[in-house]
Amino acid sequence: MKLIKNIILLFVSILFTLFLAEAILRLFYPAPFFYSYPDKYVGHRRLPSAKGVAYGRKGEYKTYISINSIGFRDVEHAIDKPKDVYRIVILGDSFTEAIQIPFDKIYSQLLLEKLKNLNYSKKIEIISLACGAYGTAQQYLALKEYGMKYKPDLVILGFYEGNDVCDNSSELAPQYDRIYVNTRPFYNLDNDGNLSLTPPSLEKIYKLYKPRDSYNRIKYFLRKNFVLYHLAKDLVFNNPRLAQLLMDLRLVNKQKIRDTENIVYTKKGYPILYDVFKKKYDENWEKAWIITYKILLMMEALCEENGADFFVMSIPSSITVDIFFYNKRLNDYPSLKSVDIDINKPNRLMENFLSRENIDYLMLSDIFCAYIEKHPNQQLYLVYDGHLSGFGHEKVAGALFEEIKQYL
Repeated sequence: MKLIKNIILLFVSILFTLFLAEAILRLFYPAPFFYSYPDKYVGHRRLPSAKGVAYGRKGEYKTYISINSIGFRDVEHAIDKPKDVYRIVILGDSFTEAIQIPFDKIYSQLLLEKLKNLNYSKKIEIISLACGAYGTAQQYLALKEYGMKYKPDLVILGFYEGNDVCDNSSELAPQYDRIYVNTRPFYNLDNDGNLSLTPPSLEKIYKLYKPRDSYNRIKYFLRKNFVLYHLAKDLVFNNPRLAQLLMDLRLVNKQKIRDTENIVYTKKGYPILYDVFKKKYDENWEKAWIITYKILLMMEALCEENGADFFVMSIPSSITVDIFFYNKRLNDYPSLKSVDIDINKPNRLMENFLSRENIDYLMLSDIFCAYIEKHPNQQLYLVYDGHLSGFGHEKVAGALFEEIKQYL
């Protein structure tokens, strides 16, 4: 009986200590931003009307996040479009959603302010359907299922050269993304070279976002409500030796350790997404590019059918434009040194395609390179996180403004 009382006392003491730690942490770290919510079309959106804080690795950023009622990081927009409104829909992944940057400082909002200063005859409205972990397929489906309801005059796609092509491949994506790959829709090539859609598995979506088993329900609850959970997880992610120890002890599943810092989960010793820079692609990468091209043509056709202009902005990887990040990746993943790479290849392939298809575009690579050469102390990308910095968003907005103002 005494043993049982001691066990109960120990359990209550641990529980009290954890809740006390959580209460103290909340004084310095508000509620964490809870990320995703199931969606039958695109796999996931953000939790509608959610509010919280996104924390960067090693304290690199702390951003207050607000999600609108349809599950995207934006303000509310009426479906009905007044006659005196010019609407722009922006699509993209985490580089465009930009949870690392305050909302009024991300490039879509900076662009909006610049366009407003033109004193155009119509009111300008920018609607963002960008979401982290979206590939081109999901961006197309988001436009089709959600964006066209707003009757946009212009659609801007923020294409990220670093991983969007990999995200579009049902063969490649599972090799680097252990989480969202289970909820992604994929387009695949049939025997005639046409695209066929494999929609996201509702069973897998609900297993991830609305788990039914006790273990994952507890994990889901902790992830949604406790800062302590996120800090503990970051401690593991930012400490490769600790992560390896936990994996050796089988306390952490290797498949659930994502690529952060020096933790890798491919046999090559580096994340497969860096193969986008290889001078010679294998069959899967060649096919991934073909699928990407075809989805872009579908997106252009959808815009044309609905009377909207289509514009593509290609965002380069940090290693393409900044030698600091190139050397950092080689240091993080030494096996990359033996890979024959061409850091400009995805940029070149994308520009050649857009030019060939007469799609209006902006390639940011040369602009970024010129800026970094003149301002070596102003990072366009966050050092630990890898996404665009505040300076990066300013530069994107300025370059995009010069291109977009011609449509008004």
